[in-house]
Amino acid sequence: MPPISAQDSRSARAVNTLTCIYLINKVYIHIFKRKVERMAVAITSIRLDKHLADEAAEVLGVKSRTEAVHAALREIVALKRFMKLMSKYGGKLEFSGHDE
Repeated sequence: MPPISAQDSRSARAVNTLTCIYLINKVYIHIFKRKVERMAVAITSIRLDKHLADEAAEVLGVKSRTEAVHAALREIVALKRFMKLMSKYGGKLEFSGHDE
């Protein structure tokens, strides 16, 4: 296994992720921490509003703008997946223990 570079070690920090597990007629949402060992990385130049990026980093509880962008991307993808699931199963789901 090749040695882990400084860039890899920065990307290997524990991150909060929202994972949705879809089951027929049931939805479970788990928020957990996991370590990202390695990820595909591309260096991309984008223009950011510094104040907005810094505020996002603070709100998301991360240390850098890069981490804020990654966290925001994860959140929006999870939200869109959840919204798609809800539009598909909206009103058709049953939750055990509710109104028994």
